[in-house]
Amino acid sequence: MNCLLFMNHMQDQDQQQCSKDDISCESEQPTVSVKFDEEAYNNYEHAEITSREDFLIHKELDEIDAIRKESAEEALEMLEKLLIQHPNSPRALNSLIRTYRVLFNQLSTENKRIGRIEYLDKMLATVIRFVHLDRSTVPVPLWTQVIDYGMANSVAMGERSSTLKILEQVVAKLDGLEAEDREYYIQSFIDELLYNGEYERCKETIIENSIPDTLPNVNFRFLMGVLIRLEDKLKGQPFPTWDDAMMDQIMPQNQQETDELFEYTEDLAKELRKLEKIDVLNTIYDLMVDLSLYPSRYQRVHHKMKDLQPQPIWTLEETGYEEKLKELEDNWETLRDEALELIRLTPDHNVSYGIDAVANVKENWKHYYIHGLDQESFPDRVCHITPKLCDLLKNFPPITMCPLGSIKISYIAPDTHIGAHTSKLNFRLRNSTLMQTSFKFFFA
Repeated sequence: MNCLLFMNHMQDQDQQQCSKDDISCESEQPTVSVKFDEEAYNNYEHAEITSREDFLIHKELDEIDAIRKESAEEALEMLEKLLIQHPNSPRALNSLIRTYRVLFNQLSTENKRIGRIEYLDKMLATVIRFVHLDRSTVPVPLWTQVIDYGMANSVAMGERSSTLKILEQVVAKLDGLEAEDREYYIQSFIDELLYNGEYERCKETIIENSIPDTLPNVNFRFLMGVLIRLEDKLKGQPFPTWDDAMMDQIMPQNQQETDELFEYTEDLAKELRKLEKIDVLNTIYDLMVDLSLYPSRYQRVHHKMKDLQPQPIWTLEETGYEEKLKELEDNWETLRDEALELIRLTPDHNVSYGIDAVANVKENWKHYYIHGLDQESFPDRVCHITPKLCDLLKNFPPITMCPLGSIKISYIAPDTHIGAHTSKLNFRLRNSTLMQTSFKFFFA
C-alpha cells in the first residue's frame, strides 16, 4: 500500500545539526509531500540499511557511494550538500564517516598528522553525531555497522574517550538489538569505563546489568573483584581485602568459564598495556594468582597441570585415576551398547569428523561428543541414550575440568586409513577404550 511521507525541514534546526561538521547550512527547503513507493522500497537492494526517509533520496546516496570509489573529494562535496537538506540522514552520515576515512588513507605519510585533524577527528565527531540520532529512525544493521566501525577506529586512534562517548549512547538505545549484540555493547561499555578510570560507574553498570538472585557471568564477577581491590589501593591499604565468600563467587564454575576468563583477561591486558595502566594490570594478574588460575604474576600459563610428566605412556597406577578407569572397564558392555545406540540415533548434523589427521574418506572417521569441543556438556539428547556413561563421568572433575578436555565415542569404518598423528596439546592424558572392532570410546 502506498502512503504519504511529509518531510518538514526547519532552517534553524538544520544549521545547528550540520554545522558540527563544518558544513555550510544555508538552505531554504519548503514543506513537501512525496509519494512513497512501498513495493520499490521492499525490492531495493540496500533496503536492509536504508530507512524509509532515506529511501526518498536513495538515488543520491547510491550515486555518492559509487563516486567515492573513484573520487572521495567529489563524494565529500556531494555529501555536504545533501546533509544541508537531510542533516539526520543515517546513510548520509555513514557515508560521510567512510569518506573521511578514505580521504585520510589516501594521504602520504608526511601528511597523516594534519590529516588526522582534517579527517579522522571529523570522522569520530560524525560517529558521535550518528549515535545521537533517534534510534527508531535507523535500521538495526546500519546502526551496528556504524557503531562497530566507529569503535574500531576510535580504539585504533587511541581516542578512548570517544569510544566511551559512543558506547554511552549505544547502551541507552539497546532496544531492537539481538541479545548477543546487547551483551557485547554492555561489556564493551564496562571495559571502557575501566580503561578510563571510572571505577565507580563501572561497578554501578555491572550491578545494573546483573539479574537479582542470579550468578552474573564470569567477566562481571571477576571485574567486580578487580574493582574492589583497586578501591583498596586508592584508600591506601597495603594489602587487598580478602573475602572467602567473594573469592568463591568469582571462581569459574566450570571449564567453559575458565576458558572465557583466560580470554577476557588477555583482552584486558592488551588494552591496559597500550594505555600504560600497569597498576591495574598487575591487580588483574594478582587476582588470577589468588584464584589459582596463574602460578604467579609472571607465570601466566593457561593450563598448568599438577604432577603432569613428559612421558608418552602411563600405567594405570601412574594416572592417579585407577579407581575410575576400572569402574569404566567393569561397565564396558553397558557402555558399548549405549555407544552403538548413540551412533544409530544421532542425526548427521550432530556428528563431528576427525581433524587431527586425514582419513582416506572423511565420513569414515566420526566423533560423537558427550563433552568438550565447545559444545554443551552432557546434553539431554545424548545422556538420554547413554545414561550410564553420563552418570559415571559427568561428576568426575579430572575429566570435566580438564582444559580443552573431551569425552567422545569415535567410529572408524572398516578399511579406513588414518595417518599417524598426535594431539597438539601436551597437558592432558588420553584414555582410549576399545568397545568394538569398528569403534572406540575415549576421553582426554
